[in-house]
Amino acid sequence: LAKKCLFILLVGYSMHVPVFSLGRLLSAPAGVREGAFQVDILQVIAVSLLGLLGIAVLARTRRGRIICVGTAGMLILLAGALAGGTSVLDGLGGSLPVWLRAYFSPEVSPLFTMVPWAVHLLAGFLAGDLYVRGMTAGEEGRTVGRIALSAAAALVPATAISMVTIREYAGDAFWYWSAEYVVIRLASVVLGMCALWYLTRGGAGPIMSAAGLFGRESLPVYYLHLLIVYGKDFDWSFVRIFPDGMGYPGCFGLAAALTGAMYLFARGWGSAKKNYPRASALAVRGLVAGSVLTFLLS
Repeated sequence: LAKKCLFILLVGYSMHVPVFSLGRLLSAPAGVREGAFQVDILQVIAVSLLGLLGIAVLARTRRGRIICVGTAGMLILLAGALAGGTSVLDGLGGSLPVWLRAYFSPEVSPLFTMVPWAVHLLAGFLAGDLYVRGMTAGEEGRTVGRIALSAAAALVPATAISMVTIREYAGDAFWYWSAEYVVIRLASVVLGMCALWYLTRGGAGPIMSAAGLFGRESLPVYYLHLLIVYGKDFDWSFVRIFPDGMGYPGCFGLAAALTGAMYLFARGWGSAKKNYPRASALAVRGLVAGSVLTFLLS
């Protein structure tokens, strides 16, 4: 698990390197170099999982792990609520290296920071633990119902509070850094997953099979689709084909076309891993090694 987390970290940082050359990056202005340390959701996921792994090692009992994870989650939400869309390290940020400050400062990482987005991983651990225990005890359906009720119980007050506090955030900060919105989004995701569980009890249909495929191949699909959508500097960028100002119909059509392309990619890559596991693993390692050498030597 630790190796996989480090790999996710590497992928996350590779997406924000402003110049894919170590020599050119070191000679670039300070502002450009700092962009290489910007944190995105992949870094948040990897560091949160490493933290959960540390808790699993240090807390020897299930009760101890639940208490540690639950307490950490509440503290992160509290810190996010008190920060109100600003850095939780105000007063200390200037004394911290930029690579560490990026995990907590919206000024360095404008989309995702550890506070409050790490709550998603911690809540996933708690829900997963509860689900496994319920499944082992033969009470899978009842356990899913309890998880759904807990999510609904969090969604209602978070929505009510956000209707008041959303006006306190500058610009669109509420949608990125507010603890209220993170709870709303987390509860909505959990309710959606519980609904999927109920829908798939009789067997997975084509839609659910596609959702499972995207889940299994989420990392390569996530990486590739971002390169296509945001890679405006590349001639093969998906968005270069279409003009600006397409409106909602054009954007929905574009999203559907991209989703279809990513489904075909995920299906092909999943089939390759299943039929040629060693060759697929070597291809990934070769791609990673080639990218690292290119960055170091170019």
